[in-house]
Amino acid sequence: MAISSTAHGLGAGAGVAIGTLIAPGIGTIIGGAIGWLLGSIFGPSLDEIKSKVYQEIADNFDHYFTTSILPAINREIYSCRDTLYNAAGNIIAEYLRRYELVVKNLIAEHERTKYEVESYIKGADEVIRDLKERRMVLEKLVLDIGNKKDAVCNCEVESMA
Repeated sequence: MAISSTAHGLGAGAGVAIGTLIAPGIGTIIGGAIGWLLGSIFGPSLDEIKSKVYQEIADNFDHYFTTSILPAINREIYSCRDTLYNAAGNIIAEYLRRYELVVKNLIAEHERTKYEVESYIKGADEVIRDLKERRMVLEKLVLDIGNKKDAVCNCEVESMA
């Protein structure tokens, strides 16, 4: 409605100026009325005005979107991305710290078990050595007893003879 009024106003203004030049007073009134009427007839149509307004709104919105809204969205996206990267990095670092602690505890446990097994093997080796020595002593005893028995038996056979 403002643009239609503008077309009427421009036509009336031109009519007033021409009417005043031709016949001041009555020419001003008649020129204003004729200018107003011609401004509405020869001015842009309502569809042209609507199209122009819609285009201006679309252009202004596009400009505002690309210069204000889109950069704000991009800043927010980058900020969220950075926050997620930092959070993921912190989570991974904490996981690795815990994993390292678990591995160190497992290594310490294996070292204790290794020491216990080595102690057991050392003790078993000592028992085996001791048993071998006892076996050798027993075998020697058996041989000595066998030799003495043979000696005793030989003595009896000789004395009987």
